[in-house]
Amino acid sequence: MNIQTSATRPLASAIPVTSVYDSDRWALVVRDGFGLGTHYLHIDDSVGDVACVPVMTRRQGPFRLVGSPLRGTHTEFGGAFAVGVDQAEILQQLHRQLRAARNSWIEWIFAPSVLDHAGQDALCSLGYVTEHKHSIMVDLNRPLDDIWAGFAGRARTEVRKAEKNGLQIVRLGPDNCASYMQLVADVFARQQRNASFDHRFLDAVHAHLLPEEFAHYGVFKDTQLVAGGLFLTGVNRMVFVSGASDHESRKLGVNSLIQWQAIQDAVAAGVTQYDMGGTGVGAIDKFKASFGGVPICYDRYVYKTMAARVPAALYQFAHSRGWV
Repeated sequence: MNIQTSATRPLASAIPVTSVYDSDRWALVVRDGFGLGTHYLHIDDSVGDVACVPVMTRRQGPFRLVGSPLRGTHTEFGGAFAVGVDQAEILQQLHRQLRAARNSWIEWIFAPSVLDHAGQDALCSLGYVTEHKHSIMVDLNRPLDDIWAGFAGRARTEVRKAEKNGLQIVRLGPDNCASYMQLVADVFARQQRNASFDHRFLDAVHAHLLPEEFAHYGVFKDTQLVAGGLFLTGVNRMVFVSGASDHESRKLGVNSLIQWQAIQDAVAAGVTQYDMGGTGVGAIDKFKASFGGVPICYDRYVYKTMAARVPAALYQFAHSRGWV
């Protein structure tokens, strides 16, 4: 079994692109939006391609961190395997190569149903710890009327309120990124937290992704942007990345209206799953739950060397508080 490193996803790979996160375009978003190193590990054997893994790298002081994906990059999943391959052997070889490169922190998150039991057992036997990432999933594989009926009464009321007040949603372009980033920064500042991205990420999304791979919505009042939302789409799936609004527009139901618009556009495009982008903040979790989704959980596998465990724990605590 051979492992080759390339700057781009191998064009000859038989491993299908299962999400926008597997594409070269997303690697450019991560590189330009977060300043991380990005490359691909392409694995083959005597028969052919067996796996392709996008890898992100970061240096944190004396430590090297690597992940597919690394947390904090608004990247849900990484990596795909050919059907019927020995995932355990592949992961063991990948781990050995990543450790040989002196990486102190290694993490993986695979899309649901990608990692088999043998692969899970292999990671655990290598010393990986399983962490859980919680979110809310809305089933879009049904008529719009059924999706609307599944909303909590509060969400439907907020949408009607926004429509009654004449709020209209438009698609935002690159020229609107600075205004939207200011809205986001103001929202996080009120929560005494740092925003989870800056203008570089927004610019990179608009610069590198295809129009069908993201939706950036906005609402204007007197030529001023007062609300917006960013969503990633692709391969039957949409995820909520970011939403922000000023105080007055929030009282008019604009955030619920943006969600409803995103859902309608996603259904029209054939998207069947809507992941609301994670949970963990009470008031925001309540808002997300009002759109009729169900709780879901993803497994993140994390390996830390002994020397990296204390600073890693400090970093994770600071990250959970929104300080970094």
